[in-house]
Parts: sequence; structure tokens; C-alpha cells
Amino acid sequence: MNVTIATGNDHKVKELRKALEETEMTITQKPPSIHEIDAHDVETVAVQKVKDATSAINADGPVLVDDTGLYVEALDEFPGSHASYFIERCGTDGLLTLMEGKQDRHAWFKTTMALYYPREDRVKTFSGRCDGTITVEKRGDAGFGYDPVFCPEGHDKTFAEDPAYKETVSHRVDALDGVRDHFMSRS
Repeated sequence: MNVTIATGNDHKVKELRKALEETEMTITQKPPSIHEIDAHDVETVAVQKVKDATSAINADGPVLVDDTGLYVEALDEFPGSHASYFIERCGTDGLLTLMEGKQDRHAWFKTTMALYYPREDRVKTFSGRCDGTITVEKRGDAGFGYDPVFCPEGHDKTFAEDPAYKETVSHRVDALDGVRDHFMSRS
């Protein structure tokens, strides 16, 4: 069976291929041109995004999309589902500025992958969450996005300082595990 991943991000395709190595799935990449809805929860965004992407790329087989948010407790869960927009405009320096003087530095990433079966008009979601803290300064030079300022719970290094660790505990890994388990159970 073939699944289409609706993204322009080659890194996401590589992660999905790695996660589905043990399955009979083949993966096609098609970057859609869609507008994301404005919602607080990434699951809501992902579900709408997968339906819109399926229509935009005219797929008749299963289509997968994902959405990730960073929820910072001291900022009333901002930037939430707007994490990508915020990092593009303000970077990690902007987040650190907003966090100045904050004692509560708890934050979490949440990724939801939405898999849509258009023939059945059925969406299945797979979510992953990774709790941690926002550091007071950037640390490490690996990774991307918020990796230099996010330290996962129970670990003393940021994702940018220890990318190998990130590949074992991240929110994306949890969501990808759910996708893999779903396809393995269908084999």
C-alpha cells in the first residue's frame, strides 16, 4: 500500500520512511498548497489540514500530514500551534525574551499526525508529547527550531546538545510510532 505524505519538508519524509521500514508501505511525497486553520490544538489543525491537502493533491489513497506545537506554561501555552510561525518571525531569541524573569519554565511539544482515508472519509490521529523546560540561554548547535532552548524532562541537555537522544524521546517519535503500529496491524 502507498501512503502520500503531504509536505514539502524532506526531513519529515525521511523520518517517516525510517519509521515505516518494517512495514509494506511505500511513501510518496507531495507538497500541497493549503492554508492552515487557526486553532489552539495541533490535532484540530492536523485533521483539517489532511482533508484540505488530500483535496489539493487529488489523492485517492491514504494521506498523512502532521502539525507540531510548543506549549509554554508561563506564556498561557503560547505559541502553541503557532510555533512554526513564531520561530520564523522571532526565533529562539524572541522566546527567551518573553521568558525573561519567568520562574515556571515548563513547556511541552505536541505533534499530531493525521492519516486520512478519502474513500472511507475517515481520519485517524496519532499524537506524541514531550515535556521539558525552556532554558535561560541557547545551548548546542545541532537540530533546528526550538532545539537549542528545549531541555526534555529528566535530561540535562537540550535537544540541540544531544540530537541522538531527541531521536529516542521526542514528540515526533511517539507520533511516528503510532503510525508505524497502525500500518503494521493492517499488514
